[in-house]
Order: sequence, then C-alpha cells, then structure tokens
Amino acid sequence: MTEEEARTFLLGLYDRLIRHTPDLETLSRYLTDDFIAYSDGVTMNREEFEAHLDLLRQKLRTFEVKFKKIIASQDCIAAILIVDFFTDTESHSIIQVNAFYSLRDGKVAGLDEMSQLVSGSEADRGLVARSS
Repeated sequence: MTEEEARTFLLGLYDRLIRHTPDLETLSRYLTDDFIAYSDGVTMNREEFEAHLDLLRQKLRTFEVKFKKIIASQDCIAAILIVDFFTDTESHSIIQVNAFYSLRDGKVAGLDEMSQLVSGSEADRGLVARSS
C-alpha cells in the first residue's frame, strides 16, 4: 500500500464510520470481526469500538483530519494525524493522534493510538477513548 492509498483508506474510514452512521456491511468493510483497539490506555473490542463511534457521532458537530505523516505497508499503516473538531457544546479542540493500524485482508484488525491535546479542553481529548 502506498502512502496515498493509505491516506485515501483512512479518510474513507473516518468519513464512513464517524460522519455517517455505518451499517453492518460498511463496518465489516473496514474492521475485522476480531478487531481490537488500544486508545490512550483503554482497550476496546469491536463492539465497544462501535459504541465509541456512536459517541463520536453524537458529540462531534464537525471534524477535519489532516495527516502530518503516514508510513504504509501491506499489513500496517503508521500515521500522525491532527484532528480539528467542534463538539455539540461548541467546544473547539485540536488533538494530535499517533496511530498504528494493523491490517489483515484489507481491513483494520488492530488500532493502537495515543493522543495529545494541542489546544482546547482536556475533556475533549478524552473522546479518543470513551464509549459513554
């Protein structure tokens, strides 16, 4: 996978899983059944991650993802991304996320990420690993 293919894949993942309410087919297009996420010290299986996505769809009014760096191969993507967003309470935050996506059969099997608040509310940074 090239850097541009990885960028396109990740932008599609964020768009289809957060901006839109995905159906089972869409979720299965991006995530393996045994998907595991490690986000800021919190472990989530696929079901818990889907709850996390639901929370993001409820809380985020707008968001934009920009990539500082992407390194990709056939079975992984490492990315440093900046997420600039407004919440449903009009709070504005910018977060840097350092993420490692493990891929299997063209889907994300694992996600390991750490976030850092660049600006905004510490409570907003916590959205990275919350499902409620």
